[in-house]
Amino acid sequence: MKRTLLGVSMFMLIAIPGLSIATEGLSEVHHKEIRKHLEHVTQQVDSLSGKTSQQQRQIMQQIVAFYGDHVQLHLVWEREVLYPAVDKYVVAIYSYTDPMRYEHKILREWFGDLEAISSGSNPEVKKFISKAYNMLGLFSAHLDVEEAIFFPIVNKHLSPEELQKIMSEKLPKDS
Repeated sequence: MKRTLLGVSMFMLIAIPGLSIATEGLSEVHHKEIRKHLEHVTQQVDSLSGKTSQQQRQIMQQIVAFYGDHVQLHLVWEREVLYPAVDKYVVAIYSYTDPMRYEHKILREWFGDLEAISSGSNPEVKKFISKAYNMLGLFSAHLDVEEAIFFPIVNKHLSPEELQKIMSEKLPKDS
C-alpha cells in the first residue's frame, strides 16, 4: 500500500496509508487520531476523583507528559507552517490567524498550570481536573475551527504540490 505524507496525527507529521493530498487535501481526517487521544485524556481526567493519591499523581503526570510531548508539537507546527500558509491567502486588517495564535498562548499557560499543579508536593486534584477540562474543551474547539475554516482556505488556494511541501515542513528542534 502506498503511504503518502499527509498530516498531523498524534500531533506529529506522519504518513497516513491510502490518502492523497491531491484528492483529499487537508480535512478532519488529520485530526481523527488527535481526537481519539483527547477522548483518552478525558477518560483519565474523569477517573481522577476515584483514585488514591499516588494514582492521581501518576495520572496527572501522564496527562502533563501527553500535552508536553504532543500538543506542543502540534501548536508549533500550526504556528510555523499552517498559519503562515493561511495568512498568505486571506486579506485582513490583522493576521487572520491571530485568534488561533492567542489560543496557543492560553493553551501554553494552562499547560504550565497543569504542570505546576501535578508537580506539587500535595497536588490539588480538583483544580487539576477543572483546568484539564478547560484545556480539553479549548483544544477540541481549536481543532473544529481548523477543520471548518483553515483547512478549506488552504485546500482552495494551494496546489497539491504546495500542500505536500507545507505538510512535510519540519519543526524547529528547539521549539
